[in-house]
Amino acid sequence: MKVCKEFVTPLNIDITSIEFSNELTGWAGTQYQIYKTTNGGKNWLIQNSTDLGVIYSLWAYNDNLIWGCGNGGRIWHTYRGADTTTSIYSTPTLITENFILNQNFPNPFNSTTIFKFQIKNNGVYKLEIYNSIGQKLKEIFESNFVSGSYEVLFDATNLSSGIYNYKLTGDKNSQTKKFVLIK
Repeated sequence: MKVCKEFVTPLNIDITSIEFSNELTGWAGTQYQIYKTTNGGKNWLIQNSTDLGVIYSLWAYNDNLIWGCGNGGRIWHTYRGADTTTSIYSTPTLITENFILNQNFPNPFNSTTIFKFQIKNNGVYKLEIYNSIGQKLKEIFESNFVSGSYEVLFDATNLSSGIYNYKLTGDKNSQTKKFVLIK
């Protein structure tokens, strides 16, 4: 019996998780970075190097939607196969009594910022990005949430410098804030 082995390029860093959606497309989680291959592991490219924390587990729904979890209770998912990553994680606070969208931090920012929000009632909520003339550019998430406080890491590398709005909607409430992206 002949065993066939094909060379896979090592990343030369500690890999904490790996997931493939098919025989060619896969992702490797490390400490603070996500790598992606589209040729079965022969080449790996950094897809995200923001402060995601250690990525303990990856799950590929398909080539475009990848879920992961890591330290600090972080849960994140990708859009378009990890060319942008959104972190969503609950922060340890008491149940809130309001629907609040906080000002992003830092603001102004270059590349990434954090949106914080609190919700009182369980339900479907969505966070969207709009340009200065009110055109919707991106939906960051539309998901079920339980009452509590949350943080979302937003990667704006695909946007140009300018003033934008972000809007949280859900449970018959809506709040909008502005942010400034400087590149």
